Order: sequence, then C-alpha cells, then structure tokens
Amino acid sequence: MKCRIDDLDRTDARVFNFLRYQDLDKLYWVWLMAPDGRTYGVFGGSNRSVEDKEISLDAMDNVLKRVLSFHYAEVKEKWDYVGSSVNTAGEQLKFSSLPFYKSWKEKTKEDAEGCVRCHDAYAAYNQREIDARRFSTEAEFYRWTFSENAGIEFSKDDGVVISSVIRGSAADKAGVSSGDRLVSANGRMVFSEADFRACLSALTHRSCELELVLLRNGELVRKKLSFRKNWKEHDIYWRKSITKTTYGTSPGFPWTFRVKEPQRTKLNIGPDEMAAKPWYGRGKGSSPAYDAGLRGHHIIIAVNGENPDIFGRAMQVYFKLNFKPGQRITLTILDNGKKRKITYKAP
Repeated sequence: MKCRIDDLDRTDARVFNFLRYQDLDKLYWVWLMAPDGRTYGVFGGSNRSVEDKEISLDAMDNVLKRVLSFHYAEVKEKWDYVGSSVNTAGEQLKFSSLPFYKSWKEKTKEDAEGCVRCHDAYAAYNQREIDARRFSTEAEFYRWTFSENAGIEFSKDDGVVISSVIRGSAADKAGVSSGDRLVSANGRMVFSEADFRACLSALTHRSCELELVLLRNGELVRKKLSFRKNWKEHDIYWRKSITKTTYGTSPGFPWTFRVKEPQRTKLNIGPDEMAAKPWYGRGKGSSPAYDAGLRGHHIIIAVNGENPDIFGRAMQVYFKLNFKPGQRITLTILDNGKKRKITYKAP
C-alpha cells in the first residue's frame, strides 16, 4: 500500500520517527513498515544532488525485495529494526501538538494554519535542543551526513552494493572494497543507502566507530570504521531547515540573486567572489538593511570584509552560522559602480 503525504500533521508521531530515519531537507521518501507499525527502513533522499536522476526505480525495486525477504525470514527478531510494535491506541499524536514544535512556531511566528512541512519539522527538532540549552551547530546542523563522509559510494541501481571507496577515507583504512554488499551497520539491517545514512546520523560528530557486516564473495566479513572529530562536515548551505531555525540571525533583507556574466567581468569580480543583488519582492517592506540604505540595484560584494561567492539560501545560512541578533553588520556594496559601505544591526 502506498500513499502520498505532503503534510507531516497527517502522520502519527508515535509511528514515524523522522529524526531517526529521514533527512527532512531531502525529497522523495519511502517508508518500509511492518503491519504492527515497526519500521524496517527507508528509501530515497540519499544523494547530494536534488535532481530526479539520483532516485532510481530499480534501486527501490531491489530495496522492496530485500525488505520482503527479511519480513518472511525467521531470524528477523534477532536484528535491531526499531524494537517493539507501536501502540496506536487512542487519538493520533500530531506533530503540531509536540511542545518543541509549538515553541518553534511561537518564536518564528509561522502561519498557525499552515501545514507542517518537512524542513519546518527539522527546524522544530532543533528548537527542542535550543530550548534545553544543549544546541550545537556541529551536532544538529550536521546530524544528517552522507555516505561519502564515511568514504563509501553505492551503486545507484542497487542501493547496498558498494561501487567505490574513497581513497584515504575511514572505509578505505578499514579495508572496505568496491563490490562488497552492505548487510548491517552497528547491528542494524541495511536495506538501502538511506538506511546507511540513518546509521551515520545516529553517530556523534566527534571521534567514534562504526562496525559493518559485508557480504564479500559469498562470505560475511566484519570491518570497523574509525572516524575523527568533525567527520560529518559537508556543504550545508543548501539546507532550508537551517534558514527556518531560531538559532543565529537573518541577513536583514529577504533574498539575493547572483550577478552573472558578463556583468561580473565588467565589474572586475572573480568567479569565486561575492556579487549578489538584494531582492525585496514586490514591495520594499521594512528591514534593517533597507532602512540602512540597501537598495535593489546595489551589488553586495562583501559581508564584514568576507566575500565568498554565496547568494540566495546560502546567504541566509551564512548569516545563521556566523552572526547573532544585534551584531554589527557591514556590507560592502557597489552603487552604480562606486564602492561604499552600509552598516546596520542584525535583526
């Protein structure tokens, strides 16, 4: 049975453990569940790219076959696949009723009547840590990492067959080889690359280990991967959930677009340097940057002296990671070709 869910409030929070299984910034997820509500695993949203070509129907077909084979296996109770059955007696537990979601909604002033979107739910999970004063960017913003961070790349059309191992990585040092078939990670069955990512997400960003069981030439072999501190780090500037979190601050203007060629060359701006035009939408509205003099025809070429080539969502994430409310922000801009600075306080 399948159904399409575009609002997390249509699910039961007792059944769907999103934080354990699903990278809520990625699209197209399939949950593979037992009749009693236990989760075998998930499929989808596994690659860095957001292009549809990264989701393979052949891979999904292979994942479904593996899950059905496991479902009818007598040994399945020996494996960790989310413990006991789920008690769903009584009313549905809506995501919007959870205390940390209510806290996030109150602090962000999000539309109370809107649906619960995936990236909003991820931001709400972060709110739980913020309210408890145990939030850290390393633990939360990098919670969901990628198979490549472990040094493993999987066959697109299979999902658990390793197509290549990155030289010098933890997997390489542990003796993992291309052609190996991943069976389990830290005692949990792995049916897809997304399942492997869930195993990685459960690990700390600090130094830690991961034990793999692999099928190699018809025999099971065990390999132990050792990770060093901050091994989960990757490009997070695309993550929409970070822009919705209450941590850090916003740029003080709604959006930016990247200045393209040939204008960049004409202005003597390099390909890796910042050149972003602010955008205020149909109306100018009111914002700290606008009030300080930033206009739509200006070109931002640096923020507090730094000029990475970022724009759009990446610009928003950059502010979340590097600035706090009330901090002094100085934009270096080009105004009809003339360089000048605009200063304001972060909202």
